[in-house]
Amino acid sequence: MSKQLKVVWSLMILAAILGLGAQPFAQLMNALIEVSLLFYLSVFSTISVVLFLAAIGLGFAFVSSKKIRDIQFGVFFGFSFLVGGITLFWIVFTMIHWTQ
Repeated sequence: MSKQLKVVWSLMILAAILGLGAQPFAQLMNALIEVSLLFYLSVFSTISVVLFLAAIGLGFAFVSSKKIRDIQFGVFFGFSFLVGGITLFWIVFTMIHWTQ
């Protein structure tokens, strides 16, 4: 696995951890500085989405500069949609649950 592919995978995994852990992270931050659980959840969710987009954008850049092979990026792209979809579903589910 190339260095560039490791960077892209690391960004995506960090985004998934941050997205799926947004609820506990938000509760922890709200215990430290009380603002609103929904505020912290929104912040962590936004950071997670930005990291997902950065990983996909870097992947496209590395493929166009021939630093990552097309088949490697294809596997990454498919897996990122799977993990990203699960993560974004969990974020939306948590936000709906907290706003009711």
